[in-house]
Amino acid sequence: MNWYYIDESITSDDRRQGPFSKEDILELAERKIITEETLIWHTGLADWKLWKELKVEIEKEQANVIIQQTLEALIQEKKLQVKQNQFAGFWIRALAYSIDICILTIIACITMILLHYTGLLDTAAISAFFSLSPEELQDNDKLLELFQARGMQLFLWLTSITQFLYFFLCNWKFDATPGKLLLKIKIIRADGTRLGLTGSLLRFFCASLSSFSFVYLYGLAYIVALVDPEKRTFHDWVAKTRVVYKNSEK
Repeated sequence: MNWYYIDESITSDDRRQGPFSKEDILELAERKIITEETLIWHTGLADWKLWKELKVEIEKEQANVIIQQTLEALIQEKKLQVKQNQFAGFWIRALAYSIDICILTIIACITMILLHYTGLLDTAAISAFFSLSPEELQDNDKLLELFQARGMQLFLWLTSITQFLYFFLCNWKFDATPGKLLLKIKIIRADGTRLGLTGSLLRFFCASLSSFSFVYLYGLAYIVALVDPEKRTFHDWVAKTRVVYKNSEK
């Protein structure tokens, strides 16, 4: 593209100067040879324009180029991250969760035994409840009796606290629960960094919400990982986390 400008210092003959490249014009403007009121024309323009008008257009064009380059760089970075991070799928995560539940069940049994031997828990009432027939188990009054048994509320509080500490502390310190560690998968943020304190807290509470989906949404919060390209569950979406294989992290 050829650029020209009108040299106002010339009072006769052809005052048009050029052709120049855009870079030459920018350099002449920087040297004050071209001023705001200098008339400029380049290939493709219908008429001459003041430099101050064309300069605005050039600045917009340069800004658009920078934005385009930035977007392309971000897209490439995202593609590279997806390629490098091998996301852990639904079934291996389900297996890891099952391992964690087994560990928590063992801890709950130990807690129950300790409460029984200290006389704080009425295990006879628990045994009686689970010996009921299926029809009797549907009786809400029977369930209420179980919760009112001696030490039952204490037991439920202790198991809830244990579950919180289990998931929160493990994710905070190791970015994974024991079940995930055994299967060599871990949790990371969307940008590839570690969960940290706040990330672990947020993910725990989001995962608690996901657990309600088993009752009210048929497990949809977990099943979505079967179709999501990055194998994300509901709590991964909200907490902005991913579960990846440890040997594939960035």
